[in-house]
Formats: sequence, structure tokens, C-alpha cells
Amino acid sequence: MLTRSDIVCDAEPFVTGDSRIEKVLRSVEDALPGTSVDHVILSSRYKWERTSDRVRLVNERAFDETSKDFLTTIFGNGKRNDDAVTVTLGRSSKGGVGRVRKTWTIRVSISNEKESTVSRLPALLRAICESADAINGWGGTFSSLAQFNSAANNSKRPIAATMADGFRFDLPLSWLNYWSDAVAQSLNFPDPDLDACLGGLYANISDRGWVLRLTNELLDLRNPEHLKRLTWAYGRFGMT
Repeated sequence: MLTRSDIVCDAEPFVTGDSRIEKVLRSVEDALPGTSVDHVILSSRYKWERTSDRVRLVNERAFDETSKDFLTTIFGNGKRNDDAVTVTLGRSSKGGVGRVRKTWTIRVSISNEKESTVSRLPALLRAICESADAINGWGGTFSSLAQFNSAANNSKRPIAATMADGFRFDLPLSWLNYWSDAVAQSLNFPDPDLDACLGGLYANISDRGWVLRLTNELLDLRNPEHLKRLTWAYGRFGMT
């Protein structure tokens, strides 16, 4: 049973007054008709409060180095359970021991089982990553939070991307994927011959990056054709 859909992307750190913050929030509203991301959680009680100046709140919480709770700011439509939409902005990092880059992670979570929502996920991934000028992004629909975390953290799943300056980091591989031009180049993607089997499942957006959908329908590992496509992807991008 479909219970939650998640889109995640990593971007270069936001700065005070960064226009990308509002662009990201508006892109969610535009991609999900009828959704207003006009609430925010400001306390540990996990209580929604309506806000009319969401960018100011992000600036106050995210860029005040003396704050003890600046790590995340959660926006949403104020709903819980069914039809809840949340947008979490938080600091993160890429890389490993000895070489780490600070980034911001944007995670959009949608709690419903509507097929119309699932069909909008590719456009939502594209809109968020374009608005944030993202490094990479991924997403899909998951039956539980545990399944989502497994998709994000399973060490057998990442793609190793090496940038032009030698910086190396892992990328999750999911049903939906976004790679900036720099990341795509490090993966030699797209290649007309190697990627011919994908047909129209990938596209360039605004000369910034690429959106790749592994299968036309939601990735289902019980489907032999989907499992075959995932196995192909492991081999295509250098995973064993």
C-alpha cells in the first residue's frame, strides 16, 4: 500500500536572503495544486503555526550560529496524516573522512495514496532541484519511513560520483533521480549507446542537470522487468 512519497535534494549552502528558499517553497505549491506551504514548526512540541514570512524565519533560524535549533526548519500545509505535506530544510554534508563539503538538504514528504500525487513526483523533483540549483536529488513512494531510510542509507545502493576537482561522494539511486551537469559528467551520463534502453525516461532541464526515471511506473522489485532495469543501472553506473 502506498503511504508516503518523498523527494530529497542536496544543494550548495543557502546564504542570508537567498532567493532559492522561496523558489523551492513556491515550486512545491505549484507542483501540488491546492497546497499552501504556509505553516511552520517552531517548537519541540511539533505544533504547526501559521506564518506569513517564511523566508525571514529560515534566515533567523538557519543563519544564527548561536542558535541551538538552527539545524532544521519544517514548513508544511498544517495538516497531519492524510494529505500532509512537509518541506524540511536542514544543513548536511557530503564526503567522508578528511574531505567534507557543507550542503543543504531539502526534503519534501507527502502523505497520501492518490495516484495523481505519484504522477506528479517527476515534475516535483525537477521543480525543486531546479529552484534550489541542486547538486543531486532522488525520490519515490515508500510504504514506510523504514523503507525510505533504507533507500537513502543502504551501502549497497549508492553511486560514487567524482567531481572535476577530485571531490568524491555517494549518491542514492532511486526510482527518480536528479544529477547536476557536473555530477552527470562524472557518471558519463547520458551516453547515447549505453543509455539507449532508457528511451524517453531522462531529460535535460534548463542546462543545469538531468532527471532520470528508472522505470515508467513506480519501481517495484517484485516486477521482473523492474528488477532487470535496476540490475542494469547497477552495472551502468559502476556499482557491484
